[in-house]
Amino acid sequence: MSNESTQFTPEQERCIAAAIQRGKSDIRLWIAQGWVPPTVTSFSELQDFQDANTAGGLCEEGGQFDAAFPTTTPDEREIHLHAANNVQAALDEWLSSEGNDRNRPIQQRGGV
Repeated sequence: MSNESTQFTPEQERCIAAAIQRGKSDIRLWIAQGWVPPTVTSFSELQDFQDANTAGGLCEEGGQFDAAFPTTTPDEREIHLHAANNVQAALDEWLSSEGNDRNRPIQQRGGV
């Protein structure tokens, strides 16, 4: 199964979009707290300062991502991996884009 051929359900697509937004919020928070320098421009560089795989709740056991992408069977694990890769690729693109909003002021959770 290739990443291009992975078909996600509408619920899974919404979960991916939510994980991307949460990942951006997580990264902004890490920058605001001084855990990550504001000069980070890639997902792999982010990994030098923080466990970037946790951005967006991807590693949150029993969380929204786990619920949308179970990992009981090998096929499910592959779909889970493709979804996580999509989130991480979107975060990498966001970090590398000029004029991104990674340094904008942090709002309280729920208002992010």
